[in-house]
Amino acid sequence: MKKVLIAVAAIAAAGTAYLYNKQDSSVSNVQSLESPALSYVPAETLFFSGQLKPFPLKKYITLFSKNEANHQQLDSIVTELSTGEHSGQKFLVSLLETYRDTINSPDLLMQNYGVEDSFSSLFYTVGLLPVMRYEISKPEALWAMLDKAQKASGIKVKVNTSSGIEYKSYTLYEEDNQVIELTAAVNNGWATVTFNTPVNDQKQLELALAINKPESSLENTHLLNKMVTKYGFDSAYLGFFNHVALVNGLTNKDNNQFSQMFNKMLTLANTKTDTNTLDVFRDKACQDDLSTIVNNWPRTVFGTKAFNVSQSSLNLKASMIIESENTELMQVLSGLRGFLPEHLHSAKDKIMSFGLGLDVAKVTPVLTTLWNDFTQTKYQCTPLVEMQAEVAKNSPMMTAMVTGMATDVKGLSVSLFDFELSTENNKPELKTLDALMTFSVKNPISFFNSIKAFYPPFSNLKLEADGTSVALNEYLPILTEFGVNLELAVKGDNIVLLSGNKALEVSQSLIKQSLVNNGVNSFSLDYKKFFTPLFDVAAMAGQELPSELESLKNTDMRIHFLMDYTNNGIEFNSTMDSEVN
Repeated sequence: MKKVLIAVAAIAAAGTAYLYNKQDSSVSNVQSLESPALSYVPAETLFFSGQLKPFPLKKYITLFSKNEANHQQLDSIVTELSTGEHSGQKFLVSLLETYRDTINSPDLLMQNYGVEDSFSSLFYTVGLLPVMRYEISKPEALWAMLDKAQKASGIKVKVNTSSGIEYKSYTLYEEDNQVIELTAAVNNGWATVTFNTPVNDQKQLELALAINKPESSLENTHLLNKMVTKYGFDSAYLGFFNHVALVNGLTNKDNNQFSQMFNKMLTLANTKTDTNTLDVFRDKACQDDLSTIVNNWPRTVFGTKAFNVSQSSLNLKASMIIESENTELMQVLSGLRGFLPEHLHSAKDKIMSFGLGLDVAKVTPVLTTLWNDFTQTKYQCTPLVEMQAEVAKNSPMMTAMVTGMATDVKGLSVSLFDFELSTENNKPELKTLDALMTFSVKNPISFFNSIKAFYPPFSNLKLEADGTSVALNEYLPILTEFGVNLELAVKGDNIVLLSGNKALEVSQSLIKQSLVNNGVNSFSLDYKKFFTPLFDVAAMAGQELPSELESLKNTDMRIHFLMDYTNNGIEFNSTMDSEVN
């Protein structure tokens, strides 16, 4: 059963990853949201992701087929799942093999799945049932693919009809009168694939198969249009996690599709354990308290803001926001924001970078405000009351002892621009290093003078306000042993450690940058520049890295992430640029 579930997850993951990656930013915002398919998506769905406007499939598949990492990942999944003898597992492996074998050819993929060069697709849930839907022009291709898997595995197949629509169910698992089936239907030019399980009824299955429509749909709510308007998504690809439906379903506050199926699942589980660990959260006090909390954090939304794909490159800009309706709380959290230098705002011209923007002077006041807010709120839910009692024992004022000497600090960062290794003397040695570390701080010279007392060798080290560098190896001889030459200097409102020409150039740019609170976290990575020398280091040291990483050193891709606190909530912005030869 475990490997069957792994196979199901692999099929869903492959489909979801495919839907996520195949977007086109040329789509207009309004047109992309006008789809009759949304009338089949329940407004209470726990999860939704969709691409509602056709895109040039051939370009994407051509690019995808050149990525060695994609092939290795699929090969690894297929190899792992192929070791089992369960018929349901064999069925799902056959589907994965079809997907793996056809991604090398756009024409073959379209032939096997029955799609045109351009088509739309959705992934969402009906209660606990995952639903994958896509526009299909040749339904016979879908049935041929499923029938091939059925014959290879020997599993049972049933043909049923509801409201004049035929659907087929393939038995993946059957034990103790419990049956799990993969179920598929074609209706109004859309193929739908879902599961039939012991926890759903026939009505819910027909909703998942898009045979019938829900009373309230995503189309009725206009939620997607609101997301596009509020967050600036290009609507080529967007989606959300519904926190309210999840929590209210778990606590049984709402009698939604998820709650109904989840309760059946608990009943099945409790026939063996006779206990329900969620009972404590299902009294009215907890229902009301948890509902109030989750209403302040209703959704996690995500979508693209730019997406361009060709046969040789992929350029993506996307955002994810954990929505907050508590503007006062977000204003409090925004007090933690610190300074992120300009060079951290992209992945350009570096191997990797990391930045933390944190106004240390605000840490204790912010934590104190959050602590007071939580401990003084009147909860009736027993677990929350107990949690309050524990939190109340630990006053955040203790953090003042830790942060007291660093109240002028606004952030820190590390950037690696380049490095080269040497194999002289039969051991790996650092030949060159181009890197920069920054400590952004008000009154940097005074701050340095206050902390250098903790390291006596620094007692005679003096930093100049004009940016003159001091060779640090004289004070830290161990650096020379590692082949590193570091310089210490003050650049504007920053204390910097640097080595190399690029680091020097970037450090000079800091002089003109104001120490403003502009972010929380930044990270960038150039896959090829990072993993290639990593394998060189491993080879020099006689170590073997996991084979799964092998393809990454040939992956010409750069990623960049930014995190921030805003009035909308907790925001994560990302960019990705990839070239494939």
